[in-house]
Amino acid sequence: MGQRLGYGSYERQNGEQSKEDLRNRFFAAITEHAKHVLKNLYDESFKLYLDAGLGFKVDANKVMLEGLNPNEQARKLAREWNRHRWNRPQWQRHFETGPITYDKRKEKFRQSLFEWSRRFNLNAAWCREYAYETLDHWSHAHPDHEHLSFELHLVARTVFAVKRDVEWFVFKRRVQHPQLLPIETIKARLREAFECDLRQYFTQLEAIAENQGYVPTPEIYEAHKSKLEDRLRWLVERIIYNKTYKAITDELGIKGNDYLDESYIRQTITSLAKRIGLSSSTFYRR
Repeated sequence: MGQRLGYGSYERQNGEQSKEDLRNRFFAAITEHAKHVLKNLYDESFKLYLDAGLGFKVDANKVMLEGLNPNEQARKLAREWNRHRWNRPQWQRHFETGPITYDKRKEKFRQSLFEWSRRFNLNAAWCREYAYETLDHWSHAHPDHEHLSFELHLVARTVFAVKRDVEWFVFKRRVQHPQLLPIETIKARLREAFECDLRQYFTQLEAIAENQGYVPTPEIYEAHKSKLEDRLRWLVERIIYNKTYKAITDELGIKGNDYLDESYIRQTITSLAKRIGLSSSTFYRR
């Protein structure tokens, strides 16, 4: 994944950041509106995941690390943790293209995860990827049954790489002695100067972003942020609960609305599913 300037601003032309953002929001919507999906993952696949020896055994590591100095402990824990983190080539080889013939417990877990994804119409590799990383997180964090949530992917941790001659934003100003001007005047002048310098700095960053091939993030992350949560809820109801478009429309109480009619609901759900990589064949056609 490429890096981006801020959230919902500039990104690489392939739009991968927006897709990941939307997938994160989708799984956050499942956490909010379909908690039983998480509980089912916890009760079935998580147990098999631990039985297969894939979990991050914190307690075992604490015993193993006794006698090491703090730096050695930190390095050891980092190696153990990273060993279980998401790795796409490993996933594709051992899970998506299975079966795992060398370990019956791992294969049993793999089958369980596929069954889970099919059961809730999340039958796509990236959905199982989210589930797998969530199980990895649970094995480390030990959440209780009532506080489960999906481990979301963080794609844009930093701003895009800029030229070395672009410094971090630093604001420096000399001010007159407070005895010569009212303090309110000094505050106002400093605030005005700060905002001016900040605008210039971000104008510079935006120019670099455009020169490096970044493009503005699609409008859905700007103009429609307030509506997106509702639309993701419709998608959850369609995919997870197998509700018909008519049922979703009726529950919204929008009959007779020329804009939010059943046709619009169908189009919106289909479009969102396509954006995140769930084809219409993934969930029932009703």
